Parts: sequence; C-alpha cells; structure tokens
Amino acid sequence: MYYMEKVINGILMFKSFPDGPWKMVHPEKITKRMLKAEARERQLMADIEMAVEFLHEGTIDSADQALQILDKKHRKESNPGQ
Repeated sequence: MYYMEKVINGILMFKSFPDGPWKMVHPEKITKRMLKAEARERQLMADIEMAVEFLHEGTIDSADQALQILDKKHRKESNPGQ
C-alpha cells in the first residue's frame, strides 16, 4: 500500500499511488490528529513536571531514574490488568 502526504500551498495533501493525483486531506482527519497530538503534549508536560518535582524533592537522583519511573508508569497505563 502506498500513502504519501505533502503540504502544497499551505494545504495538507495526500496521494495513494506514486503517480496518482494529490488530494486534500479531510479537515476532520487533521482535527483528529491535532487533538491527539495536543493530548500527547499535555501528557509529556505532566511527565516532565512530575520528574522535576521528584528531582527537587530528592525522591530521585537523576534524570535516568525519572525516565525509568515514567517508563513504568506508562507501561502500567498501557496494560492496566498487569
């Protein structure tokens, strides 16, 4: 399967075949992506704030420990039954 996106004159376009025509990506698809990216950004900012708080409290000694804690947290959230 072939799929390529490109911004042409400020508009996100796609094509499904290498030699196919460029078509405009549907605004609802762009909105969905934007909302997902914003949610991910909020989560990352919350993670950074938590790591900084841990460092300031002395709960952890390094950024590596913060990354380990966040990794465990996200694994738990991804697999709630485990």
